[in-house]
Amino acid sequence: MSASRTLVAACFLLAIPLGFAQASPADDPFGGGGSPDPFFSPPPPTVKSAADTGHPSVRPARNRNRSSAHPGQPAYPKAESIPVDAAATHEAIRKALGSRDSVSIVDMPLNDAVVSLSAQFDVPIVIDSRSLEEIGLSPEEPVNVQLSNVSLRSILKLMLREYELTYVIRDEVLMVTTIEAAEHSLTVRAYRLPEAILSYDQPFMEALKNSVVSDTWDTLGGPSTATMVGPVLVVSTTESVHEDVIALIAKIDAALQAKQ
Repeated sequence: MSASRTLVAACFLLAIPLGFAQASPADDPFGGGGSPDPFFSPPPPTVKSAADTGHPSVRPARNRNRSSAHPGQPAYPKAESIPVDAAATHEAIRKALGSRDSVSIVDMPLNDAVVSLSAQFDVPIVIDSRSLEEIGLSPEEPVNVQLSNVSLRSILKLMLREYELTYVIRDEVLMVTTIEAAEHSLTVRAYRLPEAILSYDQPFMEALKNSVVSDTWDTLGGPSTATMVGPVLVVSTTESVHEDVIALIAKIDAALQAKQ
């Protein structure tokens, strides 16, 4: 009898591990299967680097449409500036315009006349052929000017007046061009006015816009502007009008000084 009980107990002990071994993972609360454990968070997936995968790295694409942040504005605003060396050259050209000499140009093609003046006054002068073509002119148009002891500035103005041409200082050269093209290439200059004029700043501004190429100013729909900033007059206009502004300032200052 005791032997039988011993045999039964031994069989029962052997059955226990066999039963656990055959248990379904779905019934094991500590296993990987079955219902998810509400208190257990799986680790985040491992992200391999480009070096691990052997593939080249992929960078996020840049926002190429920068204007979307500011609708209506250009993506890359263009700003022009004159290098220091160019500014010095431009000032040298302005001084050369005041140089005086005598000339005799008779029925000479404009292109040849420009070459002659460039050599005589030692200043680089070129022709804006494209702008001339737009109004039906050619660099071969004949020009005439015979003057004694006058400035290069006056020579050019008299020589070009017949064809309603003018000149600008651009890209370190003196360029002969049309009035229309010059008005699309304005330069900004600042002038510190003499003390005598500062007491009459409003009358001075009226005199400026009424006597110096009156139709060029914005008050009459022109492209040029003149604004007072304290004792400084800021003018945006063509090169030839700048010269007239300088001459007017000198004349008014001299007249006011004489009055005192």
